[in-house]
Amino acid sequence: MEEVGGRNGGYDAGETAAAVMMPRLSVDDVELLAAAEALELEEARAKLKAKGRLTARERSLLKRAQTAQGDEGGVGRGPWAVEVETAALNAYWVNGDGTNYHMRDGSADWLQVPEAKLVLALQRRGVPTHPVGGEPLSRVDQSLMYVMEQRTLDRAIEAIAGFRDGVHNIKGSRVLVRRGPQLLEPKKGSWDLIEQFLSGRLILDDAPDPAVQFHRFNFWMSRAVENLYKSPDVRLNSQVLILAGPRESAKSRLQHAIITPLLGGRAADPSRYVFGETTFNSGWMGCEHLLIEDPRPSMKMLDRLQLAQILKSLAVNEDQSLHAKQRDEFGVTPEFVVSISINDDPDSLRILPPLTPDFADKVQLFQVTKREMPMPTRTAGERLAFRLAIEAELPAYLYYLLEECEVPEGLRSDRFGVTHYHEPSLRVSLWEDTPSSELLALMDIAKISTDAAGTSENKQMFFEARWALTPEEMRARFTFDPRRGSAGQSLAAKAERENKRVWVGTYQDLQIQLETCQHQRVAKKLIDHNAMQRLLARLAEDVPDRVAQYRGNSERLWFVLAPHPIQAEVVDFG
Repeated sequence: MEEVGGRNGGYDAGETAAAVMMPRLSVDDVELLAAAEALELEEARAKLKAKGRLTARERSLLKRAQTAQGDEGGVGRGPWAVEVETAALNAYWVNGDGTNYHMRDGSADWLQVPEAKLVLALQRRGVPTHPVGGEPLSRVDQSLMYVMEQRTLDRAIEAIAGFRDGVHNIKGSRVLVRRGPQLLEPKKGSWDLIEQFLSGRLILDDAPDPAVQFHRFNFWMSRAVENLYKSPDVRLNSQVLILAGPRESAKSRLQHAIITPLLGGRAADPSRYVFGETTFNSGWMGCEHLLIEDPRPSMKMLDRLQLAQILKSLAVNEDQSLHAKQRDEFGVTPEFVVSISINDDPDSLRILPPLTPDFADKVQLFQVTKREMPMPTRTAGERLAFRLAIEAELPAYLYYLLEECEVPEGLRSDRFGVTHYHEPSLRVSLWEDTPSSELLALMDIAKISTDAAGTSENKQMFFEARWALTPEEMRARFTFDPRRGSAGQSLAAKAERENKRVWVGTYQDLQIQLETCQHQRVAKKLIDHNAMQRLLARLAEDVPDRVAQYRGNSERLWFVLAPHPIQAEVVDFG
């Protein structure tokens, strides 16, 4: 028999607790056990006989049930008695936890209780505290021994995101999760107010497709609730949601009023862990919504890249380490999503990680607009009325997300359910604030103070003949195999189509040339803090229509396409 359940918990709320963890009984015996516990043998017999002819197994079980009654206090002495008594109390013992037990006796919450409290609970059920019928131990003592021997747990945890309360098998350990998410009941109906609220924040009137963010948010939200409501036993990855907008544009309210209640009502801010201030994470590992508002300011690129690594880990790594104070770390598989709300001014945006290729697909980046709310929210009473009105429509919105929201074929992602979307103006803002973008801008404006022969000149880099080749010179110098496509070949073809020069050289060539241009102070600072080869590699990934690598027989060269056609060149000798 399966002793413990998956993320849904060790048993269904509609079943008797005695169905859990019964080493000698199978799931097929649940109804008989329930009847035997209540000593309703006639009902048990009727249920079994309704199935038709009894099997030998069923006749044996029924006979054992009949012997399980007749002892004083109505408690039987048959093989089931101790199992029924302890299972009815949902009693467990954590290995090595002394005389402390965990139980849920008629309560919605799991309680950690001392042995004396469990004894009182058994007594309340009529279990005798002294030996009867020649037994060496009282039924209470037998029950306590049975719990410690047969209903043993490896640990008990307050909450794990995505797990219902109950006993679970987690990576080979039997774990009691005391609290689960408070899930809503989906119900078909109207969610007009929620639609007005979301569309008012996410629809961009001046965009080619004004409603693209509204639909993308629904697709993202649909994936998140599917994971929790339909596929609790399998983690479905979701991208990190970033909401950037002006102050008082209701970014945070969207997080708190919409995302959190749909995901079980549990949210926490993991900022101290994300920014390296602590290694303890049990405070938020039990929340399905990890919510960050106005992240801690740090414009250092190293901090921003480290933030990207942490966010990637939270978004895609199934295995996480739960670390509580004064406890060993424990491997778990939580199910949560991450959302970040941030102001869209340049200084605030500089806190976010750059959208590098290994991070970009793990982010949904939305521009939030500031519009009038669909209901007045100035006073405390008005805000309460708005919150209650939103809560009333959440079951209908949840039904739409689970049953009616379908991601179009062209936008589907095997990994995340829906492909990523970055609002164009925000994407440009984040790109312009990266070292690789600074390098490309520097190359576009740099002027060479001396050429290879030491002749003093003052030309723009792309116009200096020794380094920048025309399309004709590219054809004469390089031979590309048309059967083997390459980034360098594609960029050379683009140069010919657009009649642009191509800078050709090694990363060392570029570094020397920048150190002799009129912006050498800026160039030196950039070179001192960044590896030129890494910056070029990043540019080749970020802007492949401008930068590409060419692997020759003896050296590795870089191609950089000029920003302007040859006929538009204007040489400035300053």
